[in-house]
Amino acid sequence: MALRPADHRHRAVPRDPRGAAAAPGDARPRLRLAGRDGREGGRARSAHRGGARLSRAPAGRTIEGVGDARRERARRLWVRARGPARGVRGVAPAVTTLALRPPLPRSLYLETTSRCNSLCETCILTFGGREPRKDLSWEEFRRVVDGFPVLERALLHGIGEPLLNRDLVRMVAHLKARGTTALFNSNAITLGPRLGRQLIGSGLDELRVSLDATTPETYARVRGVDAFRKVVSNLEELAAAKRDAGVGHPRVSLWFTGLRDNIEEIAGLVELARRVGAEGINLQRLVYNGLGLATREQSLYGRLQEREAALIRDTEAAAGAAGVEFSASGATAPEVSLTPARVDRPWSACRRPWSLVYVTVHGNVLPCCIAPWITEHYAGIVLGNLYEQSLEEIWWGERYLAFRREIQTDIPPEPCRGCGVKWSL
Repeated sequence: MALRPADHRHRAVPRDPRGAAAAPGDARPRLRLAGRDGREGGRARSAHRGGARLSRAPAGRTIEGVGDARRERARRLWVRARGPARGVRGVAPAVTTLALRPPLPRSLYLETTSRCNSLCETCILTFGGREPRKDLSWEEFRRVVDGFPVLERALLHGIGEPLLNRDLVRMVAHLKARGTTALFNSNAITLGPRLGRQLIGSGLDELRVSLDATTPETYARVRGVDAFRKVVSNLEELAAAKRDAGVGHPRVSLWFTGLRDNIEEIAGLVELARRVGAEGINLQRLVYNGLGLATREQSLYGRLQEREAALIRDTEAAAGAAGVEFSASGATAPEVSLTPARVDRPWSACRRPWSLVYVTVHGNVLPCCIAPWITEHYAGIVLGNLYEQSLEEIWWGERYLAFRREIQTDIPPEPCRGCGVKWSL
């Protein structure tokens, strides 16, 4: 089935530095890029092993809620030099509640590709992405996952569509052979009958399907392609294949990023879940940066109106009656996930820097899956590279220690400032 891109007249085509309009496929990123080593610089580096050019976002396209990157770097250097002592304005006391050198993580987010076949209006990849596009090779995959002495949980997704990687089934099977729970988010556009059977055979534990709509029209408007009916058909075929095989895996859940533009359709998720054999539905946070539909105006966090709250409560009741699990970002109740806690330093409740790592397709280690969506200083959140360093060197290295130290203060690392303030943790 050929996919028809949705109408994107409202978005200007990025222009190259010489002033000529760039073709969509060659559009230069509007966001900063970083090579695998995470260094910043204006010169192009060698393409060897995925090096990339770093560039500033064009004037007038700064990401919402983020200050000047140079001031931020100067502030962080000052804080590190002074230390988190009493008397330093905006910094917590030296005594911290969490160890700076925790045990090695047992949970991994791993990008299997940075390519995608959707044009989602809430995704930074639609507007250029963070790194050059490529698929994770089998050798790179083994280098990353085999570096974990214990790996309990692996999420094979990031900024890209996992099903586009031809080694994905093999990767899942390898993880299951070592006793790891394996899952990923997907748009399920290319989930045909053959691939569905292969994923069942691999032992995949969970498939999370990003829908963001329950009608073809809203799906096309939010996700940028006309593929709603294809996705529903693919999920029905997967459910049939599971019945034929007499198995319950992979568990299927439907994911819905809550927007002002689509919240009216959330109630339709319950019936759709029953139709395609999904066991759960999930209301996902909107992390906004001012691009496309990822704007403050579209956010429901802390701005939930009575009708929207009623829609969520009705959906929760319908899900309970149908035996469909209804979850939300932050592993909490859906309406609660959209209500700020109103506590000081909400970001300090985050435990991701102590429990997991996010690894890009180029091997860069990031503190979490949210950070690349909103940071203006991408190189500043790269904590190491697993193609060049061991997990131990990175996890207990100075960059990670500094990140853990700062997130426990009044002035957290730059990408953490919106967590618990502009969107749920």
